Amino acid sequence: MKTIVPKFMVAVVLILILAVLSLPSPSAAAETVRMYSCLVRSVQDSITTHLEQRLGMTLPTLTFSCGEQWARIQAETRGGKNPQGIQADLIFNIMPDQMAMGKAQGLWMKYPNSPVWKGIDPYYMDPDGQGYNLGTFAWLLMGNKNLLKEKGYELPRRVHDLLDPKWKGQIVLPSPLTSGTAYMINISFLSMFGEEEGWKFLERFDKNVAQYTRSGSAPALMVGRGEYVIAMGSDEGIPELIQKGMPLVYRVLDEGLGVAGNWLAIPKGSKNVPAAQKVIDYVGSEEFQKFFSGFGYLVARPGIPNPLYPTKPKFMAIKWDFYGEEANRTRVLNTWKEKFGLKMQR
Repeated sequence: MKTIVPKFMVAVVLILILAVLSLPSPSAAAETVRMYSCLVRSVQDSITTHLEQRLGMTLPTLTFSCGEQWARIQAETRGGKNPQGIQADLIFNIMPDQMAMGKAQGLWMKYPNSPVWKGIDPYYMDPDGQGYNLGTFAWLLMGNKNLLKEKGYELPRRVHDLLDPKWKGQIVLPSPLTSGTAYMINISFLSMFGEEEGWKFLERFDKNVAQYTRSGSAPALMVGRGEYVIAMGSDEGIPELIQKGMPLVYRVLDEGLGVAGNWLAIPKGSKNVPAAQKVIDYVGSEEFQKFFSGFGYLVARPGIPNPLYPTKPKFMAIKWDFYGEEANRTRVLNTWKEKFGLKMQR
């Protein structure tokens, strides 16, 4: 006796088969990379979208200030005692001092010899294969051109011009307690003058400072809106702000540009190492480096034009090896907090 299968049952079976076939394969489902970053949020959002489109991945990204990101990493790893604790598959951007401290704590996985990074100066790669440097970001002197014209002023040209009493209450910059950019600004002066004279300079400079912000990118926005005349802050995203119509002008001081690296590292707690490595490979490509340069960064790959710096500027000689050591970093931050912390933005 033949069994007659109702047509609707056949349809149900076909739908179930199609549903199973349409499920992503394990390899496709695995292409999710959770990222931490301390780039400016608008810049990182654009970068994340670009990477997702080019690589066909999903890249959920948490964006912090650099100081807050490092505090989170330290909390998740219990100060380096639990290297597997970081809840990200890739740290997309980290300051050089934090990169060094994380390396000392054993937080990063090795990924030496990315094939796409061949031909890039070894300066941009950790010698032990634990990180890659997309290129520099810097702190810049910026001003509101309308307010400068109204007052008959021009942007300072030299570091000591910042001490002129006419700037009292007119300068805004970030706090090193929460901003990696600000830490770089402070150690630029400590490196330039030495610790004793450097702190004396910062004490005199503080008399002209209105407030210290939590974020390295906030000063440019505040000056662009006309809240203050001068900002010291990160150069990242400045071309975008100018394109949007903010009346910003900027200058590299005669003493040079204070720069740091945009380091990437794969934490030992990464749940998707192969996909994280694909991201590292791609960001070394000419395509991505051109895209990244458009935000104002001086990129690792040579020969790529930059909208902020038509020619490569002179760099300040920042003692990153010394001020990247945890003990020295802690000492600098504690001293800064004691001297200037009352002006920090709440």
